[in-house]
Amino acid sequence: MTKLVYGIGISDPGQYFSRVDGKHTDEYQLWVRVLQRCQSGGLFQTKQPAYIGCSVHPDFIRFQWFAEWCNNQIGFGLKGWALDKDILIQSNRVYGPDTCCFVPKQLNQLLAHKRSNQGLHPTGVSYFRNRGNYIAQIGIDGKNKTLGYFETPELAEAAYKIAKTNDIRRQAELWKTQIDPRVYVALLKYEV
Repeated sequence: MTKLVYGIGISDPGQYFSRVDGKHTDEYQLWVRVLQRCQSGGLFQTKQPAYIGCSVHPDFIRFQWFAEWCNNQIGFGLKGWALDKDILIQSNRVYGPDTCCFVPKQLNQLLAHKRSNQGLHPTGVSYFRNRGNYIAQIGIDGKNKTLGYFETPELAEAAYKIAKTNDIRRQAELWKTQIDPRVYVALLKYEV
């Protein structure tokens, strides 16, 4: 009887190994992290509630299939690249061969919306007490840029969304020759 990894995955024997010279392979470590994120009620979901409701596509259940997929993807094994599940399909919750891709961490972080510290206002918007209105700001290339002051949070949010969309498209062009063509197209269509 096969013992399941994190109650989900099957570490089957084959062409790809889970360990080489006593060290877990990149494919295996990545596969295990996917399984951890998708283990219902597991420790990872307890610490990272954003992963609640995530699941693994049947093609990623078996380690051999997952490893084969990885080794045929643009960006796999490159330093500074990460597996992403929701660039190709926004708000996707399934780790699978048609929903996942490898992207530079810069692109991955570009699309991460930090809502936890946002409070009552939309992403990129703060109330500016000294002026009695709302300020829209965006981070571009590690620098904070003020987009302007607005009478309502909705107007400030609209300015933020336009600037964010433009930055995502700019980054898509910068990375176009290095990323999976599916990622490039998804970035051009990305809705903030």
